[in-house]
Amino acid sequence: MTQINTNRWFCRRRGNIAALTALLLVPVLAVVALAIDVGVMQVHRAELQRSADAAAMAGVWELLETKHQDLNDPGQVTVRARTAARQYANANYRKPLQIDDRDIKVGFMPEPRSGGVIQLGDPKSFNAVQVRVRRDHTTNGPLHLILGSLIGTDSAATSATATAAMLADVKGFKVTDDFENLPLLPFALDLTTWESVSEGFGQDLWRWDANAEQFVPGSDGIPEFNFYPQDTGSAANRGTVNIGAANNSTRRVSRQILDGITVEDLKFHDGQLVIESGTITLGADPGISAGFKDELAKIIGQARLIPVFSELSGNGNNGVYTIVRWVGIRIIDVNLSGADKWLLAQASPVVVTGVVPGDDPGSHSEYIYSPVWIVE
Repeated sequence: MTQINTNRWFCRRRGNIAALTALLLVPVLAVVALAIDVGVMQVHRAELQRSADAAAMAGVWELLETKHQDLNDPGQVTVRARTAARQYANANYRKPLQIDDRDIKVGFMPEPRSGGVIQLGDPKSFNAVQVRVRRDHTTNGPLHLILGSLIGTDSAATSATATAAMLADVKGFKVTDDFENLPLLPFALDLTTWESVSEGFGQDLWRWDANAEQFVPGSDGIPEFNFYPQDTGSAANRGTVNIGAANNSTRRVSRQILDGITVEDLKFHDGQLVIESGTITLGADPGISAGFKDELAKIIGQARLIPVFSELSGNGNNGVYTIVRWVGIRIIDVNLSGADKWLLAQASPVVVTGVVPGDDPGSHSEYIYSPVWIVE
């Protein structure tokens, strides 16, 4: 019987496996290196995107805070938006980031719901910020790949871009899934007075002290107006607006001053208050009752909306306001007793949910904005 030399066969077999292992080791390590480096790039890419998102949103919020201020240099609106963007970009990344001015675009986006190109123009119309954060050989340095040298490269460039915006033209409000009570005061202001103060005319005797959280004597570049006409001392043509009912009551108006317009109030108007074809009509009650003094005093300094009317027709409780604009304000001071009455207010930005966007900035609203969101 022939015997097989198994020792020699195993020796040859071990040699074959060693050679095969050596042959496959390089591509296996290359695949492992690729997997690790792709993972590293994905992690950094996600962090850069988070940084860009936070930066763009912070830039738009800064626009909201500054673009209506009395800035001697309108270019400061862009400077401040870029400063805020850089601050939040760095707060959301593992290391300090350099972001050049060319990588932060600040301007106006005509139709933010659909995206588009950010345009320059009047800083007061700005509603969008685009931020690009990058790591490459010219800015912030490329990513160092852990095992990339095995496949011939030891670094890679990556970047992330985000655009944030807000709606700057609001033609109305409606009940939505995210609807919160609408901070709308049921008081109307005539268009002539609003246009005058909006263009910077009028007394400027008060300013908001953010530290003290109250108005103090001084100028802030934003004129005040009086719901009680200065020339007549009467508020007969500056009354309450009927929202949520055909006729207002003191109790309803008091609630709306403090808590805003509710879903139930809007249901009376088929769930929305929207300026269509330039106008919307709402019932009017003449005068502003002294019974609202305490409620108005409680909201001094808080952002509110009011309707602006171009015409008041009818008499008494049968009056009708032709509303042509919504504007943002805040109450400064109130005195509704005695012969010398006033309800002082000034323009102020307001952010609200449930907005119905318009298509012509400034034609339907001023100082009213939607919350900021990431467009792309």
